[in-house]
Amino acid sequence: MDVREFHERDFEWVLTLNNDNIPAVSGLSVEDLRHLIKIADRILIAEEDGLSLGVLILMREGHLKSYQSKNYAWLTEKFDRHLYIDRIMIGSEARGRGIGKRLYHDAAILANSLKLPLTAEVNVVPDNPASHAFHQRVGFEAVGDIDHAPDYKVRCYKK
Repeated sequence: MDVREFHERDFEWVLTLNNDNIPAVSGLSVEDLRHLIKIADRILIAEEDGLSLGVLILMREGHLKSYQSKNYAWLTEKFDRHLYIDRIMIGSEARGRGIGKRLYHDAAILANSLKLPLTAEVNVVPDNPASHAFHQRVGFEAVGDIDHAPDYKVRCYKK
């Protein structure tokens, strides 16, 4: 498996993959994804034999005015400098093959090279126990919870 940078030719695939992964990630319109690409620090694509399998989107601090994510804002307030995992999506046919672990590994290498903590969040309500276990397995520690609404709460992590 290889990990490479996003190319414009990946746009439609990333948009479809993102919206196929709702509610694990929030939905995106074409305009939303264009904006996210513009402000992202890195977008990593995992592929094998030319077939794209998963994507991870990373952002640095500094986009509070242009990115309306309460989770990103909370983490940016807590950490002056950080590399934020905005979202990760794995194709349904590729799940269980270590793709998420590989993308997180490459993101951690990048964060370490920049001397930054790697940050992320995982839903508590609705709960995503597999994602919590994954983050703990790959070395993340919980740094706080955000209550957005009675039916939406997240736990923030850093590595």
